[in-house]
Amino acid sequence: MTVGIVVPTYNEAVNIVLLLKAIKRQSLKIPDVSFLIAVVDDSSPDGTSKISKNLSKGLASPNFKVVVIDRTLKDGYGKACIEGMNYLLSRKVGYVLSMDADLSHNPKYIKSFIAASNKNQLVIGSRYVPGGATPDWPLLRII
Repeated sequence: MTVGIVVPTYNEAVNIVLLLKAIKRQSLKIPDVSFLIAVVDDSSPDGTSKISKNLSKGLASPNFKVVVIDRTLKDGYGKACIEGMNYLLSRKVGYVLSMDADLSHNPKYIKSFIAASNKNQLVIGSRYVPGGATPDWPLLRII
């Protein structure tokens, strides 16, 4: 089984390193599952794409691959998710997850999401459910 994870990015040069390494660590705890990570970058001026490509080489293994999809325009989070999901689905992954590169989605929950998907067709993690949080967010952003 292959799990695909789409990670839309814009100016996430520092965070993308932390996130990809954390996903790799979690992947080692989940036997018999391969991971295909699609980093979708909207031409970040901070070098997010180049950093992701360089890091992908060091993280690559038979069950872990990172691809970077470069977009020439800053065209929005939603469209980046769609492009990444279409890419992953074209690769026949069994599951698709999306994660924010800002580290607001903790990779430690990937194993739980996979387990929950065995009983459910759709699994959603949200900062608005019991146990979810929006630390450091002002009230206006939450609203």
